[in-house]
Amino acid sequence: MLWQQWFEVRAHMRQVSRHTDKDILAKPGITQDEIARTHISLCVEISRAAHRLGFEAILAPSATRKGTVLVVYPEFLLPASELEVAKRKIFENRISQLTM
Repeated sequence: MLWQQWFEVRAHMRQVSRHTDKDILAKPGITQDEIARTHISLCVEISRAAHRLGFEAILAPSATRKGTVLVVYPEFLLPASELEVAKRKIFENRISQLTM
């Protein structure tokens, strides 16, 4: 059995690479479908680029399309940035294997 933790986070940051807006994604020729699909190579490429460029975080659609994912780079957080855990949920996941 796998246990998962889900968090609802309140975040206030200035330098976030946002990948939830279709117009923003269209500029480099990326679609939300490409980001949300199960193959992770595009997500890894975006993550590495955002880290190299010094973004505080990435905001992207989740693979389930039932929300968004916030990837935070703590080493790049600005002094005025804030992160607060608003809710936490722990539940058992009956999937025995994760595939990528």
